[in-house]
Amino acid sequence: MRTLFKLFSSIILATVAVSSTAQANAIELSAKLDHPVIVRGESTSVYALLRFDALDAPEREEGERPPLNISLVMDRSGSMGDAGKLTYAQKAAKDLVDRLSDDDRLSLVSYSDTVTVDHRSDHLRNRSLIKKKINRLFPDGWTNVSGGLDAGYSEVSRHLTSGGINRILLLSDGIANRGIETESGIRKFAADMRSKGVTITALGLGADYNEDYMTTIAKAGAGNYYFIESPAQMAYIFDREIRTLFSTVARDAELRFVPSEIIQSARITSVEKEQDVKVSVLPLGDFHSGENRGILLRLDIDAPLHTGNLNLGTLQLSYVDAQTSLRSLEEVSLTVDVTSDRNLAKTSINEDVIVENSLIQAGKRQRKAADLFQQGEYAQAKKILKEAKSGLLSVSSSLREENDLLNNQVEALDVEEEQYDAAEAAPAPAQSLIVKGVKNRAYQSSKGQKNIYLMKPGAKGFEVENLQRALKAQNLYDGDVDGEFDDDLGSALKDYQNKEGLKADGVAGPRTLKSLGLY
Repeated sequence: MRTLFKLFSSIILATVAVSSTAQANAIELSAKLDHPVIVRGESTSVYALLRFDALDAPEREEGERPPLNISLVMDRSGSMGDAGKLTYAQKAAKDLVDRLSDDDRLSLVSYSDTVTVDHRSDHLRNRSLIKKKINRLFPDGWTNVSGGLDAGYSEVSRHLTSGGINRILLLSDGIANRGIETESGIRKFAADMRSKGVTITALGLGADYNEDYMTTIAKAGAGNYYFIESPAQMAYIFDREIRTLFSTVARDAELRFVPSEIIQSARITSVEKEQDVKVSVLPLGDFHSGENRGILLRLDIDAPLHTGNLNLGTLQLSYVDAQTSLRSLEEVSLTVDVTSDRNLAKTSINEDVIVENSLIQAGKRQRKAADLFQQGEYAQAKKILKEAKSGLLSVSSSLREENDLLNNQVEALDVEEEQYDAAEAAPAPAQSLIVKGVKNRAYQSSKGQKNIYLMKPGAKGFEVENLQRALKAQNLYDGDVDGEFDDDLGSALKDYQNKEGLKADGVAGPRTLKSLGLY
């Protein structure tokens, strides 16, 4: 069979000279089709699984990383006084001040129904002054999220740098009831900031904020989204975001699909809403060292008239290399073989892509179930989860080999149904936290991240760090908290699973993660 995907060498889109020294791409783009062979004369749809693998770069010294230009936009509405939330936020903010270098820029904006620029954007030459201003914040008033964002954007935009990272860190614990209150309005607002070079990370705290509103900001702003269940987690989450920014290897990444004439439509399929990419650019934001993401692209194809190799179009990934500050372009050509042999088309199916599509469809049902549960439609929510489980089991039975991802997702659905059962009679805040957890996992899954559901030897990242901390708290793991799932961590995990009567396979699936308080 002909090679289906042709990976072109990176094209440097810059007018400045480029070093002749060979350098690995900051992001590697790859793609594979669920149906690499299709039948002549039949209109059909195929799915392309796109993978984005960021360079796993060594940790950079302070002077080697891109400079940061950050505005910390903090909620100081009345609800931030509950459970010491503002106190924890102030501590996390002061830790952030200590983590940045003298050459980074930081501004501080706080908001309730009024917005205050507490510290103008400046280099961190007087950290004690900034900390004093953080300590002066007090909770009072309503929640004007958009007003805080606008002021944060103004501060960051005063010192925009093409060679650095320009980011707003937005913290909120409540529902926007001043300024822009609708998701459609805040989407346009955040997207406009992103188009002008400023990205937004949204941090939602506690049970009372609107998670859909905050994830909309993060997606439109091409930043990250964090669900902070308790105030005590804030310092770690702030640290995680800063470490992500420190290890940025590519900025302002964008994906475009240039279709051939045979394509009727091209849509990004995800847990959220499908997005037409035929004539638009999909912003992907920044990538940090070792980050892996996945996207599923649905292509509707007109009936091909001839057999042989058929061009479907070209994927174009554009990004700014954080090391060189040059914009690069990677291209992948999508092709499919057209045959008159129906059996050949059937037997050529790529099961990896079939599995990914089934996981996304299950994720959509999970997201729908969470919305229904939030509305008090408990029975309907659990019915949707059962339908999702049935769909996964049906796909699993059709595969040539057992698939860990499918089995793991079935377990996740069982765990979530148990959570819904327990939450029906629980107070509203407990119900809200469960829904937010489900939606957060759906959001992370929509970016192709698997560690939130399944971690096994070889896994890396912040979720592995959480697992290491949890097992340390059980006095079962004494290794480093380094985000590396090695044999020592696997052994500690098996010890925990044996102790708790769980399947002792050394794999952190939903049931084990729930037992550890990580799900």
